[in-house]
Amino acid sequence: MHGNVIEWTQDNWQPNYFGKFKTAKAIDPIGPSAVDTMRMTRGGCFAYNYSCLRTAARYPFNASSILSGCGFRVALFAETR
Repeated sequence: MHGNVIEWTQDNWQPNYFGKFKTAKAIDPIGPSAVDTMRMTRGGCFAYNYSCLRTAARYPFNASSILSGCGFRVALFAETR
């Protein structure tokens, strides 16, 4: 599924936010509180270089941006029996 479109995430963006986890434990941090309109995207899309087609790739975009190579993934938690 990598390479279709970059994906919008729940994460907010701040340039130096994730640097603090070099020394601190991080369990799925969602970024700083929403103080601006920048949001995080992950992955790569059909228009990107192959080296960007990985889930660890992160890019900030304005939340009101309309991008042809950007989408979102619908996920649902299912109960197990």
